[in-house]
Amino acid sequence: QTCKFPQNVDYNKALWLKHLRELDQDHAPDLPRHISVDELDWHQVRTLVVRAYQRRLNCTGPAPLRPTREITVPIESASFNGALGKPYDVRINVQLLPGGKLLLVLWTEGYLQCWDVPGGKCVWTYPDPVSSDPHKQRVHSFSYDMQADNAVHILTVNESRN
Repeated sequence: QTCKFPQNVDYNKALWLKHLRELDQDHAPDLPRHISVDELDWHQVRTLVVRAYQRRLNCTGPAPLRPTREITVPIESASFNGALGKPYDVRINVQLLPGGKLLLVLWTEGYLQCWDVPGGKCVWTYPDPVSSDPHKQRVHSFSYDMQADNAVHILTVNESRN
């Protein structure tokens, strides 16, 4: 007769939720805001916990951190000959959206760009540096919200220049 206790523990969602809550902020999984952990089944929660603990071991273990995937996004290629600012300035604000497919870049001169990371291409620039007067408006800051249908809502705080 085989003991079923280990198998029953593995299927226990409460146990995996406990482990998930014990993770520190740096190693907790990055879930989009519209996904509640309570909606996930035990296997999905278990997968989140196991991956988070593996990442923690990779970051804090004795061996150096090894990247599993590297993608270069050539942001300087869409800087309109430097009109957006310097691409490697410390004041540049870069946000990788959940899922890792979109990258938002706020340039020092007040332009916000959205990049398709896998394709390495700029999807859009706001305000449009070609048709708008760069002296009238600039983006001061931004925030985003991921929706359940994977749509992205972006809020910009603009500064008008007169």
